[in-house]
Amino acid sequence: MRLPPDPDPEVGATSNPEQVWEEILSEDAAQVLPALRALSVEERAAILAHLRRMAHETGWSDGQARRARAALAMAAGDPRLAGARPDV
Repeated sequence: MRLPPDPDPEVGATSNPEQVWEEILSEDAAQVLPALRALSVEERAAILAHLRRMAHETGWSDGQARRARAALAMAAGDPRLAGARPDV
């Protein structure tokens, strides 16, 4: 029986979008920040825009909005994610 190959670190974070979203919405800085840092600038901008919609628009559950606000706050407090303001 052969084991699957180790993940290629060059593939990028978007190779498993469900896992990326699980990490971003985990409310755990040890998961949220590395997941956001692994994204390209364009991917990160799209994710942050979506999180802002989740945090501020109607139609999302309270839990979803809370998790989105938590991720935005963590991103805003991380100097390695410059420009990740939660209030935009």
